[in-house]
Amino acid sequence: MLFTSYSFLFLFLPFFFICYLGTPRQWRVYLLLFGSYLFYGFWRFDYCLLLFTVTLLGYLGGLWIHSGGGRRRTALITSVTLLISLLGWFKYAGFFGESWNGLASWFGMPGLQIQAPEVLLPIGISFFTFQTLSYVVDVYRGREYCRSFFDFAAYVALFPQLVAGPIVRYGDVSGEIHKPVVSFDDLREGISRFMLGFCKKVWIANNVAPVADWAFAQSDPAMSVAWLGLVCYTLQIYFDFSGYSDMAIGIGMMLGFRFPENFRNPYRSTSITEFWQRWHMTMSSFFRDYLYIPLGGNRGGRLRTLCNLVLTMLLAGLWHGAGWTFVAWGGLHGLLLVIHRLWQKSRHVSVQNPGLLIRSGATLLTLLSVMAGWVLFRSDTLEASWNMYRGLAGLNGFNGLSLFFARVDAVFLIVLTIGILAVVFEGRMIRWIPSTSIRRLLLLAAFVSAVHEIGGQGYNPFLYFQF
Repeated sequence: MLFTSYSFLFLFLPFFFICYLGTPRQWRVYLLLFGSYLFYGFWRFDYCLLLFTVTLLGYLGGLWIHSGGGRRRTALITSVTLLISLLGWFKYAGFFGESWNGLASWFGMPGLQIQAPEVLLPIGISFFTFQTLSYVVDVYRGREYCRSFFDFAAYVALFPQLVAGPIVRYGDVSGEIHKPVVSFDDLREGISRFMLGFCKKVWIANNVAPVADWAFAQSDPAMSVAWLGLVCYTLQIYFDFSGYSDMAIGIGMMLGFRFPENFRNPYRSTSITEFWQRWHMTMSSFFRDYLYIPLGGNRGGRLRTLCNLVLTMLLAGLWHGAGWTFVAWGGLHGLLLVIHRLWQKSRHVSVQNPGLLIRSGATLLTLLSVMAGWVLFRSDTLEASWNMYRGLAGLNGFNGLSLFFARVDAVFLIVLTIGILAVVFEGRMIRWIPSTSIRRLLLLAAFVSAVHEIGGQGYNPFLYFQF
């Protein structure tokens, strides 16, 4: 079920919320659990069994670790192995099977090829598996332990962030999950946050997506087509994912939860390190706390630190998708982080207060580096990404203006302009309107028109549902 669907807006959400408000606080966790499984089962009800299995493994793993005494490490390794194995089968079995067959063919040994399994990827499996993993590891580290299975099951399945994040750790909601309290201020703020995210998704992401898809589908895109497509995808992936995060955080507020923020003006970063401190922040902190630091972090010398950075980003790329383009994307970001780390260490003079020109140049360079990575992230194959890079460099020619203008109309140009302005001035545009009442009226008008708009849009899925 999509947040931007009529079934969610006019059936599930209002009906669930009315029942939620009418339920005593101590019983709300059971309604949350039931509603979350209903929400997830709307896609494929049989995969609710997978969600339950992951939940059961996480709960039993935490219980075993909490009461394991000298067997705590064994309990941790067993729980993590089982959870990773489930994720690996559903997400990577087909990828590794195809990769093995490719190697067998490359070395001229077709007899070693296998039947690569075809497994339907469950929506959001990476997100709820990572949340469960974080809980198991945190219990091992002596952090909060959940005694109630129903509380833990509701935490894992909490529908606002179940299928696309943000990644919420148990400690973030442990004080709220048992008896959530809904206040008027949280309700008002949550509704506004939901409407903002809805408008981001429907008005900007959905309107630039078809042009991005068209440009990346070209076999040899001309320079103008390639740059138009890349700019559109850069806007699409940000407003799509940050819009979903806003909606998830907003619904969480409406239900009495405070989820962590997931984005903070990432395209205005002045370095690739800062970008990862601002983009998908819950995932970045997950990989930092549960992979980079356990690998040794920056404690083993410069070479070890740089290797840990690259390995962490390679695995982050593989987490995003079972394909070599995602591995290459992660490797590129690992390399960029290494270059930035070496640059920081090599400078003899630190610029304490860089001027506007230096900051602007650093921001532009970072943004172009991120956009170069988005080519790999969006392309279906490495060959397709290479063709897009050729187009961006003008090696496929410059005669694409007729195609360019064929895909552009007034509405698209307005949306594109608003999207670019929102990236540049995000967090400040709203302050241009001095009256709070006028802001709310404008947001309400934009939301109502966006609700009407989704009825005529052919494109509506969320990008991060596939991860």
